[in-house]
Formats: sequence, structure tokens, C-alpha cells
Amino acid sequence: MLAVMYKEVRGVPYDPEQIVFWFRKSAEQDDTMAQMEMGGIYEDGKIVPQDYAQAAYWYLKVAVRDGWGSWRLGHLYEHGLGVHRDVEQAVHWYRKAAEDGEEPAKAALVALASETRYQQLSKEEKNAVLDNLKAVTEQGLLSSSVKPSFLGIDPDGFVGPQHTFEGNPLPEFCSISRDILDCLATALLSTPDLEFPACPLVMRCLLGEDRKKLMLYLTAALTVGEQTLPLELKEESEVWIGSNLRSLAEVKGIALGSIFWERNGRHSLFFFDYPGKMVRDKVPGLGTPGGDGKPRWPECELLLDPVTSALREKARRAIHFVQSNTEGPIQ
Repeated sequence: MLAVMYKEVRGVPYDPEQIVFWFRKSAEQDDTMAQMEMGGIYEDGKIVPQDYAQAAYWYLKVAVRDGWGSWRLGHLYEHGLGVHRDVEQAVHWYRKAAEDGEEPAKAALVALASETRYQQLSKEEKNAVLDNLKAVTEQGLLSSSVKPSFLGIDPDGFVGPQHTFEGNPLPEFCSISRDILDCLATALLSTPDLEFPACPLVMRCLLGEDRKKLMLYLTAALTVGEQTLPLELKEESEVWIGSNLRSLAEVKGIALGSIFWERNGRHSLFFFDYPGKMVRDKVPGLGTPGGDGKPRWPECELLLDPVTSALREKARRAIHFVQSNTEGPIQ
């Protein structure tokens, strides 16, 4: 994105007018990151004269789909910056941001609750709120917002778990899986010298356990009629995919630890520590034997039509963008 290059002085001179011009151009096309940047530019007042009303305008556009924007909009409502001061609106947006995992919004909610001008909670009540938030988080019930697909994949291509765990659909796992599968597809399709037959692809993300630690396992296969056949990868292809997964995930705001891969028969399996906050022991039924005696773990799938040259080129552009133009998570 040109705006990022001007802002971070990457191969171009620092130019505030160009920064604002290109971010505004993308923001007017409903680009989430650009709308966030426009809100920050007007709130900060370093590039353009400070204008809280304009900051609120851009934050409002993005707040419904991004926790960071919800937090900043709540801040403006709490302090009456660019909008009429409205504590109820502030609480509304702080709660939305807290549900998306924004720690500053959680702190703001606690601080608001402790002030006499708003409903004051006793120490016991505040502890109860925090305990409840912790319990909900550990049960995997808080879902971070799914970031835009690198490949422009239709959300209908993702298939979630076929069952719940005592009514818990594990929204955190599902949102993380969608982002990670999009990263896997991007790394896979960008792999040099890898040929794809003219048949659909299916990529799977399975939650599991190793030494009492939650793990995510990724694999890709071909679907030929009713059969699922392995997509055989050479060692150099496995290295390419494993090496690019982390940087792709980082752009989506997901921090991955060490990434491992191994062969399971003719299948290549990639795996790493689960990057969410869910705790296995807090989810009843997770990993316990089902009716067939096998452990019950949730699984998500990404289904892709036969790979086209246009889709592969989109994957290559995404890899190039991630490697050369970004240092932090997109919103």
C-alpha cells in the first residue's frame, strides 16, 4: 500500500499530504486498515490538524468489525471528543472491543465502573466481572474478528466443526482456524514449482493435544470424486510453506511459536502450539472419547475450486507484500 510506504518512508520521501491522500483513497473504498489509519491521523493531530469529529467519523465506519476501532470510538464517547459525551455509548463500544480481545478496552470498562459518575461496582462485583471474563476466555467463547482473506476467498468456502462441546461451538477456535487456513492456502499456492492437478483442494485445521498442550495441525489434500488423496509435497515445498506461515499469520495479528512439519504417510503435516487463550480443561468434552472411542477434537476445513493461475498470482503478490511492505498486524 502506497500510504504505508509514505508513512514509513520506504523508498519514498516522507510526505504528509501523500500519506493522507492514499489512506483516504483506500478508506473511501471501505478498506479496514485505511479507515483505522484515518481515524488515528485525525485523533493524533501530527500529520493534519487534530479533528476529533473526523476521527470519530472514521472510527465509526470500522468499529463494527474491528476491536481496536471500537476501543478508540469508546474513548471519544467517554471523554466527549468530537462527539457528545455519552457514557452508555462508551460502554457499548468498550464492550465490543473487549469481546474482540482488546485489553485496553477491558481496563477502560473496569475504570468506568469504578467511577462515581457511573454505576459503581463493589470490589466483589468487579472481581466477579473479571472472573466471568476470564472464564469465558478460557472456554474459547470470545472470538477475535476474522481478518480479510489474502486470496479473497468466499467465507462459504470455510466449513466449521460438525458438533459442539456441551453446547460450546468454540468461536475462538473457528475464527483462528479461518485465518490460519487462509494463510496455509496462500503459502501453498505461492510455492514455486509446485504443480496442482485440475481438481478441488481441501485444507484442514485440526485442534489436538501434545504433552497436555493444545496444538493446531494443518494438512492439505486433493478431492477426486468421492476420494480424498494426499497432496504430495517435496521437502523444499514444505520448507517454503512452513517458513511463510508465521509472517502471514503475524499480518493477521496471530503470533505463532515454533512451526514443525513431518510426513504422515504421503501427507505433509504442519503443526504448532494453539495461538489462542482457550484452556482445554475449561471446555467440557474437549478431547474426550466419543461414541466410537476416538478423542473428539474440532476441525475446520477450507474448500477451494481447482487452482487457477490468477489465484496463484494473487497468492504470490500476498507473499511479496508481507515480505516487503508490512511490519505489524493489519486491522
